[in-house]
Amino acid sequence: MKKDSKEKILIKAIAEAVKECQPNKAISKIAIEYGISPATTSDLMNVKKNFYVTTIAKIAEALDITLSQFFAKVESHLPKNFSMFED
Repeated sequence: MKKDSKEKILIKAIAEAVKECQPNKAISKIAIEYGISPATTSDLMNVKKNFYVTTIAKIAEALDITLSQFFAKVESHLPKNFSMFED
C-alpha cells in the first residue's frame, strides 16, 4: 500500500474519532471557540490533508477528552494491525 493511501486511512480514522466525540454542536463552532480554523476542521473531516499533532491536540481538548482518549478512538477506526510502514 502506498504511503499516501496509508496517510488517508489514518486521517479518515481521525475524522471518524472526531465525529464519534462530537457533541451536538457543529465541529466548526467548536473549532472557532478554540481558535482552530474552520478550513482546517473542514479539511480534516473531508480527509483532505495531514495535520500537525498540535492541531489534533487542540481538537481533542475542544472535544473535552484527553489526547490519549482521542487516539484510542482513532485506533478503533483503523484496520486491524495498521502500520504506516511497509511490511
